[in-house]
Amino acid sequence: MLLSTTKTKSRLMSEIVRKNIIKLRQIRGISQVQLAAKLNISAPALSKIETGVTILTLDRLMEIARALGTTASELIGETEKFLPNKYVEEIKVLKEVINNKDAEILILHKKLLSLYEDSIRLRKITECISA
Repeated sequence: MLLSTTKTKSRLMSEIVRKNIIKLRQIRGISQVQLAAKLNISAPALSKIETGVTILTLDRLMEIARALGTTASELIGETEKFLPNKYVEEIKVLKEVINNKDAEILILHKKLLSLYEDSIRLRKITECISA
């Protein structure tokens, strides 16, 4: 009976880890191919980890955690810090801020270019008048 309970707990833990890897990878905007490259494994090998076909060793779990910018504790669900919805919202807000800043930069770049062109025209006019 103890063996059965241990296997059940192990499967449950694997399921939690597997789901947390997928969620955090998606939250971070990392594809399977990108994460696999960070881990020096193939995308199909990562897919097997994410589907539960491959059982993780502790070393591999820690490698995945580092690649995702988190801890093994968070991946196994031991901490309260793993709040995907919060991260998703923060990422959306930050992307919007970046897009707005990109638009502002483009406007400023156009103004700078216009001022530069005006200064060249003014210099040419000044050169013609003084000649």
